[in-house]
Amino acid sequence: MSLLVKINDNLKNAMKAHDKETVSVLRLLISAFKYEAINAKKDELSDVEVISVLQKQAKQRKDSIESYEKANRVDLVEKEQFELNVIESYLPKPLSDEDLTIMINEIIVETGANSKKRDTLMREWMIIYQSL
Repeated sequence: MSLLVKINDNLKNAMKAHDKETVSVLRLLISAFKYEAINAKKDELSDVEVISVLQKQAKQRKDSIESYEKANRVDLVEKEQFELNVIESYLPKPLSDEDLTIMINEIIVETGANSKKRDTLMREWMIIYQSL
């Protein structure tokens, strides 16, 4: 199931549950996806593009939280934090440094990559990273 389909399904479920806050966040996300698709001149975004939009939206929320905290606006911090939590629930979990090191070492062993074969290493890493 693509990420867009999952988000649309979650929007329908939130609407049925009368969860106004979640509905609001998901509608904002879907709007951002449509805007990005129009800019990219595509009918639908790929999962990689959806994740990119989600990352941008998460960064915006983090910046807003920081600004609201400086202004002592607890109510707005809570709202932005809720939105951030919803957005992050669709993002892949970040890898720890240890996991990342293990995965890269496995790729090096499998591909026999060295300093002359960095392109092979990066290609394999991007394939694995996009599948996470």
